[in-house]
Amino acid sequence: MKAWLKKYNIFTWLISLLIALLIWFFVVSQLNPDMDSRFRNIDIQITDIEQLTANGLAIVSGGNATADVKVRGKRDKIVLLEADSFKVTASVASITVPGTYNLSYNIDVPDVSVVSKNPSQISVVIDHISSKSVPAVIKFTGKMPEDYVLYDYTLSPDAIIVKGPQSQLDMIAEAVVTYDLDDNKKSRETTLSYSFYDKQGDILDIEGLSVDTPAIVLRTEVMLVKTVPLVADVISEGMFSENIVNVTVEPAEIEIMGDPSVAGYVNSIVVGTVDLKTAITSHQTSVEYDFVLPDGLSSETELDSVSVQLDTQGYGYSRMYLSSKDFEPIDGFTFLTGSTVNIEVFGRTSVLNKLLDSDFIVKPLSISYDGTGITATVSLDISCKYQDVWVVGAYTLPVLVDTVSPDNTSK
Repeated sequence: MKAWLKKYNIFTWLISLLIALLIWFFVVSQLNPDMDSRFRNIDIQITDIEQLTANGLAIVSGGNATADVKVRGKRDKIVLLEADSFKVTASVASITVPGTYNLSYNIDVPDVSVVSKNPSQISVVIDHISSKSVPAVIKFTGKMPEDYVLYDYTLSPDAIIVKGPQSQLDMIAEAVVTYDLDDNKKSRETTLSYSFYDKQGDILDIEGLSVDTPAIVLRTEVMLVKTVPLVADVISEGMFSENIVNVTVEPAEIEIMGDPSVAGYVNSIVVGTVDLKTAITSHQTSVEYDFVLPDGLSSETELDSVSVQLDTQGYGYSRMYLSSKDFEPIDGFTFLTGSTVNIEVFGRTSVLNKLLDSDFIVKPLSISYDGTGITATVSLDISCKYQDVWVVGAYTLPVLVDTVSPDNTSK
């Protein structure tokens, strides 16, 4: 009896355990069932690129393919999946020559199984790696400010060394930078990014290229262009001033060009110095000067010399003979009988035409006598009664010695 009961209790226990397990599996299957889930646009990683590079090859297109993946697994595993959970790879290790290849790819994702994938393969285009020197070109936009010119510019470097698939290099015609000319009033250095263009002038969007420089340095030389007057530095003395002499320079002006920091401060150019008294008394109506531009300036006008014109504006010259009989006497000396002094006068023409000997005042300035002989030399101070008349030059006359006195002689 006891043995039967013992056997019966074990049997009951096993039945209870089996029922409990069935109930547990049922509960678990209901709470964490198997399920499918689809993930889209999973990046496919191309591996063994270094092997392509070693063979002088590169991927032209297809290197950024994606896949849609359907997976199946327990709910608690599925809900934890993200795009980063997938490791999708396609190898190019076996490719040794250019061409178009259909590659299979592997999907590795933990704790679930892959049900399907789309596409089943990816297509890549492989080409030779080469290098090319592409000329750097600048395209200007806008307009230089008034009176400013872009005198010169340089691009550094003037060419870009590009490395990549030959088929892509063949498309590239030039590397283009763009620069706006608005408000450019000084020379400057600017770093600019560039884009590749084809022969038709269309911009290219090419991946997988390497370049020897990421940017191009533009150096611009800006010049200020302006017209400035040419002037003379005039020295006046007494009546010999610009009130009676009109001074003009021919040519009157010149167009100059220079760096704004230099040309901006040049408002006129002095061509030379004119002493009006010296020029007029030398009967000069014009004075020539060699022309040299100040440092830092240039001009498209070839100008070797300039002329300063002197216009006396109604003034002129005349000669008068003054007789010594009308001079003030000099104590101890006598003017020679009939001696005269031939003087030159400058003044208003209307006044010169009516001058008389009596309009001049002649006074002795000094007497030169060496103490021997019967004659001496007297220096004369000659002036005119009219303000608009000027006696030009210095004059002397010989005189007879009457008596010698230290007070009226000079040696």
